Amino acid sequence: MKKVVYSIVAAVAMLLPLGSCSDDEPTVSGGGTVVGAGDDMPVFDIEFDATPLEESDEITKDPNKESYDEYFENKAFPNKVVIIYSEGKAEVTGQVPGVAVEVKGAGVVVNSTVAGVEYELKGSSSNSYFRLYGDNYTKVILAGVKLNNPTGAAINIQSKAPTYLHLVEKSVNSLSDGKTYEPVAPMEDMKGCIFAEGKLIFSGKGVLDISANCKNAISSDMNILFRPGNVINITSTASNGIKAKTGVRISGGVLNIDVKGEAAKGINSESYVVVSGGRTIIKTSGNSKFNGIDLTNAAGVKCDTDFGLIGGKIAVKTTGKGGKGINVNGAVTISSGELDVLVTGSKYIHSPVMSSTPKGINSDLVMMINGGKVKARVNDSSSGEGLESKVAVLINGGRIEVSTVDDCIKGEKYVDMSNALIYAYSADGDAIDSNGEVNILNSLVVAVGGKSNNGIECMEGKFKIDVSDVVAIGGSNTTMSSDENYIVSYTSPVVGGECLLIVDEKGNDIMGYKLPKSYDSVSLLMTARNMKKQNSYKVKKVTSLEGNNFHGMYF
Repeated sequence: MKKVVYSIVAAVAMLLPLGSCSDDEPTVSGGGTVVGAGDDMPVFDIEFDATPLEESDEITKDPNKESYDEYFENKAFPNKVVIIYSEGKAEVTGQVPGVAVEVKGAGVVVNSTVAGVEYELKGSSSNSYFRLYGDNYTKVILAGVKLNNPTGAAINIQSKAPTYLHLVEKSVNSLSDGKTYEPVAPMEDMKGCIFAEGKLIFSGKGVLDISANCKNAISSDMNILFRPGNVINITSTASNGIKAKTGVRISGGVLNIDVKGEAAKGINSESYVVVSGGRTIIKTSGNSKFNGIDLTNAAGVKCDTDFGLIGGKIAVKTTGKGGKGINVNGAVTISSGELDVLVTGSKYIHSPVMSSTPKGINSDLVMMINGGKVKARVNDSSSGEGLESKVAVLINGGRIEVSTVDDCIKGEKYVDMSNALIYAYSADGDAIDSNGEVNILNSLVVAVGGKSNNGIECMEGKFKIDVSDVVAIGGSNTTMSSDENYIVSYTSPVVGGECLLIVDEKGNDIMGYKLPKSYDSVSLLMTARNMKKQNSYKVKKVTSLEGNNFHGMYF
């Protein structure tokens, strides 16, 4: 499907003339203000949005599927306990055999030996909490409750069985903790404002506000799942917004996560993070810090294995020194959805030999983009990469726009691009950089490098373009290692705002480019998919260009 769409766009564009027009700056669909010298990527910011989403939630009915147990609708809950909080006290109704409830002022402690019990929490009180001990699956219903525990977790589930945390439709709920936690019992964990030893599954169409002041806002010693419907607003001043040991999955709903602590993460998983729906917005403002051995950084998302985006939207803004947008120890895979990353912090320097540069999306293994929209801007004035993989960047579709000071798209061993729209603008570094190979197939690429760096660089010199429209400009470019596409090179000094036009031997317009900035010494590489080796072409300066354009490339 991607190939068909791209072919239609290209075909329509080729019907339009490249004749003279005004000297207005080229714009990207959607508008926006031009920022920086020659960078026409629209300015964007990232703001929280608590507007609920209209989403469907398909419940797995096949008991043989792994996801079957993630839906409370597939479980039996024959018993219910209702807890109503009021200032300084809690009233409990509903007696269930095998369930013992102890009330300590406005603190409620439950010991359960039976499965399938619902606990519905209502009302409001300071010095309040809900704590549960047991070994069976449980459903906790928030039906308009406000809890504040100044010495520990507001909700503490000491059970390794799944907990279904359901937000009643249209309910507004609030949970908060204090700045210090007092131990409840020896060896008993309490790792966040909401903490569970087992799996945590959020559902419902209510609102939940969480204020975490000591540890994580939501934490599980297993994995955490967010189903469609809920709106969860998190503020964490000391640690992470969401922390899980075995994975985080977001299949829907709205998450607004604001973390302010040093090296704090919006979402921190010791395993994977997968986003398949909903809208997740994360802001981090903490600086990196030295943990006694190494530097650890703030990040919108940090996962120790893999990150996947297969639907929905995730937007990250990080403003602290050395911060990362998406920081992944494993592989990154994006197949659909939208990902926006804005990094504004500067380099963090701990010592002359230990520092951390800001990055947009960082992967220790392969970064693969098969579709969707990816937009990344790293605004530090001195450093910071956009998309970086320590192995390879493989782009097989989608629209990718990156603006940085340092390298925009960097794959240590190779960068492959096919069936994609790609814009990479680097103020001082390389637009596209690989220590191995760069291959471009059936794509539209605009790569703008720094005045002393490259539009496209591959250290091994293995650089191939086939059936693509490409403009690469910088102080230099790697020479093509194959001749699948006819290449036009231009090396005369250029002035930002000037327009260049490729024409064939019959005077037909082939491709135009409006120069983004001035270069005293320039290497400009241009090629169009309809250029033929047997024809001759020349480049001429024109006063203006007309037609469809993608970041200054007119086609």
